[in-house]
Amino acid sequence: MFINAKGITVRAFEKSLGRSNGYFKNSEFALPKLITEITEAYPELNIGWLLSGEGNMDKGKATFVADTVPVVDMFAIGGTLTEQLDSSSTEALECVQTPVKGAEMAIEVSGDSMAPKYPSGSRLFCRRVDDPTFIEWGKVYVIDTTQGAVVKELRPGSSPDRLMCHSLSDNKKYVPFEVPLSSIHGIWKVLAGLILE
Repeated sequence: MFINAKGITVRAFEKSLGRSNGYFKNSEFALPKLITEITEAYPELNIGWLLSGEGNMDKGKATFVADTVPVVDMFAIGGTLTEQLDSSSTEALECVQTPVKGAEMAIEVSGDSMAPKYPSGSRLFCRRVDDPTFIEWGKVYVIDTTQGAVVKELRPGSSPDRLMCHSLSDNKKYVPFEVPLSSIHGIWKVLAGLILE
């Protein structure tokens, strides 16, 4: 949220702290030392908010819009959701206000397989799931696969290394299908959906 509010990329944030590309994605780090470095580099950041998520993001020295997320447009920009959100391409994306706390990105639904709950054109506000063992079965997720991003209700697959994807539509043409975890770049839990009219 802080990176989005500053209007910088994750890479620029890592660089400002003297960290390598992908540091926050691929590394374990010493939290106390890192917090000190972050607050020294960004004195406007409220340390209480950083640690707890409560209160205001800034100390009042700068103005931020803390409740905005990037809208990921899978049709306009090639690559994966993860690449889009971790690269400089996010600077070109539209940012919108989120109606729910904890959302990290928004994506628009294309097609009617998730109607009537999420019809085509709906905007979904999502949070990344880093560990598949924390998937809540029967809930809707965006999964970023080698074949592209899909929005589906997830259920256990035929083996622990597979997910079963279900549509919400009553239309029989949308049959459930399995996706192996090895073909998934990222999993995003849908926290809220907004139907755009």
